Amino acid sequence: MNISAFRKDIDIDSIRLIAGELEKRGYDTQKLFTYLENRDTNVVYIESGSARNDVVAFAAAHKRETHELLEEFGSAEIAAHIRRRATGEIAVIGAFYSGSERTISNLSQIMLTEVLTALVARDVAYAVYHPVDPAGMAKGTIDVLRRHGFVNISDDHNDPVYAVDMKAPVIVFRDVETVIKAPLNKNPRVLKAIDEAHYKLLHTFTEIFPGQLILSFNPNAVYSKIIDLVTASNGVSTVQDPRRIRGPYMCVPFGKALSDVVVPNTVTKTLRTEKYFAGNLKGFEIREVRDYLNIDDQVMTIGSFGRPVMLVDDLLHKGQRMDKIDPLFRQHGIDVRKVIVGVLTGNARDRMKMKGREVEEAYFIPTINIWLNERDCYPFIGGDGIDSDDEESRASINMIMPYTSFNFVGNDDRANTFKYSMTCLENAYAILRVLEEEYQARFEKKLTLKRLGEVITYPRRPSVGEGLCYDESMAPSAYVESDMKRLRRLNLVKEKKR
Repeated sequence: MNISAFRKDIDIDSIRLIAGELEKRGYDTQKLFTYLENRDTNVVYIESGSARNDVVAFAAAHKRETHELLEEFGSAEIAAHIRRRATGEIAVIGAFYSGSERTISNLSQIMLTEVLTALVARDVAYAVYHPVDPAGMAKGTIDVLRRHGFVNISDDHNDPVYAVDMKAPVIVFRDVETVIKAPLNKNPRVLKAIDEAHYKLLHTFTEIFPGQLILSFNPNAVYSKIIDLVTASNGVSTVQDPRRIRGPYMCVPFGKALSDVVVPNTVTKTLRTEKYFAGNLKGFEIREVRDYLNIDDQVMTIGSFGRPVMLVDDLLHKGQRMDKIDPLFRQHGIDVRKVIVGVLTGNARDRMKMKGREVEEAYFIPTINIWLNERDCYPFIGGDGIDSDDEESRASINMIMPYTSFNFVGNDDRANTFKYSMTCLENAYAILRVLEEEYQARFEKKLTLKRLGEVITYPRRPSVGEGLCYDESMAPSAYVESDMKRLRRLNLVKEKKR
């Protein structure tokens, strides 16, 4: 998969090659290509990456001033609505196409994320989907838009106009699949369960944050861009060199991104760090992952290679991990040439400038509302560490009820906290049940808590408290089902007598 830059005056000859497919879907290709070639239109497209390298998806957008809205939409009501809601620059997405390329999963979602992140990076605060061709209003396209926060702002249901507030998006890393081990990570039922869980989570976010942008990042797309940035900085190819010649810099992933991936033609050494909450959840600290050397010793080991390093992570916002490891690299005299991240926020960019660190990103989002790794929403699949007397228990905490009433999604709204928490538990249950069934079918034995490490890379266990323990012979889904019942009891509200 190859993703182009988002820019004007782009050569659309590669898009013209799929004119036949576009016409089959009802497009007026002359009208569409005229729009794509307009000097005010920015275009981004995705190529398959196969031998033919066909274009499999594309999107295009242009900016509009407030005095141009009536001309664009032909409706004074729509123009007035946008003026009231938009708090910054306005962009109109005039074209969106996603093909049926089976080798790239969630293609339409990746394409939408590409065009929206490109607009956000250009300080666009409000986006409207208004295709130049009616064929762009296909049900599949509208479903993708709605999953990511777009809402209909037209009173005419026969002529809908979908728009979204992009000032401070919700960021979701779609990373559950990355922790499922082979062979089940390619199992169609497992992949379907992960997809359905993701869509359900996005739907919950659209209910909690109506009209606000929900950005879903596909790890394959993010990691591909990170690898491109790392290899370019290291002066090497993304294709493995048979002579095993390596670039001068060492790649050091220090979060969850690329922690188990070797970058082509680049010496790669992961710095294993994790967030550990205090038992009372009133604070946390960054320490080494359990069973690994302490962070200072890991940094010393990295220094022993005698190479300048590039620090790599998936997202940089508040920079707590950087605050922990940056002084250690300085203390040991290790040359940090660059920090490379998947998603960089405006806050993080400022912090890196203050630290004197050069930073490069795959995506720039000036302001965000919240961000989360989807796997950490789901008990037994992911979560953050929590201090525990039993170091072998791998005790963890998921920031949902019934494990804690504190979370970053619902805030002080009880109904939203319950809705988000229940969605996470239901999703975890659905994924674990399918894993258990497929594990049983393939290996002819029950997937128990003791065997969960055969299926999930870093299995977790929600902390149950001192003196309590899990039954290793139980299925993980049974515990999630019990937690769902407990959450429903916690949410009961006594009705007042009239």
